[in-house]
Amino acid sequence: MRPAANRALRAVVSSAMLALVALAPGEARADDTTAHELRYDVAADMAVIGGSVALVLASEYFKIIKPQHCRWCDRYGDEDRLNGLDRWARNTFLWKDPRSAQFASGVTAFLLQPAAATFEMIAASTADKAGRAFPVDFLIISEAIAVSTLLNQTTKILFARERPFVHNLPPEERLKTALPSDNNVSFYSGHTTLGFTLAAAAGTVATLRGYRLMPLVWATLMPLAATTGILRIGADKHYFTDVVVGAAVGTAVGVLLPVLFHGRDGDAFVPDGTGLAATPGSVPSPLRPLPSMVNLSGGF
Repeated sequence: MRPAANRALRAVVSSAMLALVALAPGEARADDTTAHELRYDVAADMAVIGGSVALVLASEYFKIIKPQHCRWCDRYGDEDRLNGLDRWARNTFLWKDPRSAQFASGVTAFLLQPAAATFEMIAASTADKAGRAFPVDFLIISEAIAVSTLLNQTTKILFARERPFVHNLPPEERLKTALPSDNNVSFYSGHTTLGFTLAAAAGTVATLRGYRLMPLVWATLMPLAATTGILRIGADKHYFTDVVVGAAVGTAVGVLLPVLFHGRDGDAFVPDGTGLAATPGSVPSPLRPLPSMVNLSGGF
C-alpha cells in the first residue's frame, strides 16, 4: 500500500470503528453490572473526530503543503550526522527485504490490532454485563485516534525529517523515489502512533470502566503496537527515535484524552437500556441517548 494511502487510511480508522456503533446491541444481558459510566457528549466528540479526519485528509489531498525538501536531513553536504542510536537500530532491525516489513507493519497496524481491540472491548463489556457500553467505548477510542493522527500529521510537516531509505540514497536518486512527496515525513512514526494510541485508549477506557478483562486488553494491544514500531524500522521507513516518540505521543494521547475528558461521571450504569440511575449530587451527561440511538438504527 502506498504511504499516502496508509496515512489516509489511518485518518479514517476512527470513522470506520464508529461504524460498529450501528451494530451494537441495545438491550442488556443482565440486571446488574460492575461497569462504571463514563462522561461523553456525542455532538462534541463527533465534531472533534470529524474535524481531525477532515484536516488530515485535506493535508493528503493538497500536496503543496507537504515538505518537498528535508529540514531535518541528518546529512550536511558529504557529512553524515545520523546519531549513533538510530544508526545502530537501523543496522539491527532492517530487513533484507524492507518491502515485506512494510507490508507486515500495515497488517499489524490496520488489521490485527484493530480486530483484537474490537473483539476484546466487546468481550470485556459483555463479560461485565455492560454490552450497551461498548458503542461509547469506541467513540472515545476513535476520538483519541483522530486527535493523535492530526498531531502526527502536523508534526511530520513541520519537522520534515528525511526517511532512512532516502537518507542512504545517492543525492541524485532521492527525487526518483516512487513517491517523492513522502520522502521527508519520517518524524515521527504514524503507524506506531496509531498502534499505541489504540492500545492506550482501549486500555484506559477498560480501566475506567472497571472491566475485569482490562489486563488482557493492555497485555495484547501494547505488544502489537510495539511490533508495528519495530517493523517500521525494518521497513527502513523510520528511525528508532521516530518510533520511540510515536510510542510516547500515542500513549500520552490514548491515556490523557479518556482520563481528562471522559472520566467516570458518578452515575451508576444500568444495563437495561432505560438510562442511568443518577446518584445524589451527580450531573447527568448532556447526551445520554447514544444507546437508544443504536437501538433505533438496528431496527431499520
